[in-house]
Amino acid sequence: METMVIKRALKIFTSPSRAPRVMVQLSPEARVLLDCMTAASGQLKLFLIAELVDAALLVVANALEAIEYVKVGWVEEASRLMLRFAHEAISDLAQQQLQLEQLVDVRIIAGKRAKRRGSSGRAIL
Repeated sequence: METMVIKRALKIFTSPSRAPRVMVQLSPEARVLLDCMTAASGQLKLFLIAELVDAALLVVANALEAIEYVKVGWVEEASRLMLRFAHEAISDLAQQQLQLEQLVDVRIIAGKRAKRRGSSGRAIL
């Protein structure tokens, strides 16, 4: 059953000169979000989808490893693996949030300086 769903959802095309291509049918909500992200970032949908898939594969690989641990009876090791992965993900997100806040602060400061200079480029007293 699961294999049939996957076969219907994904069609893989290969060409000797190109990497394998995957065609995925997106939900209307996913299309809207992807369109918004494309407009906001200026990146092509193709690149955004590739980034999303790469990020998801890391999660899937970790989950598969945990499942394999559970199959052989190493439940505690599977739990530790998932906890470690969750902590790393939270740490990465916190770091990204900090970098975003710093970028926003720099832009706000630059904007205030530009307003003080006025349109002539000279400082307003």
